[in-house]
Amino acid sequence: MPTQVAVQPPTVVLFCSDPKAISPQYQRYLLKAFREELNFGEVPVKLYLRQREHGDTRDEIEAKK
Repeated sequence: MPTQVAVQPPTVVLFCSDPKAISPQYQRYLLKAFREELNFGEVPVKLYLRQREHGDTRDEIEAKK
């Protein structure tokens, strides 16, 4: 679940079960996708990976019906 926490520069925190499992290549892919989808262009975007807290019961991304 990504959360934008700042705007200058745009900063996104991605909560995941195991941040170490997300490779640097995949992190670059995510940053590129954020830039394209959010129209940031060439603006640098910061990405922080945080482990979900134990007991976090939020659902995974739900499929649109």
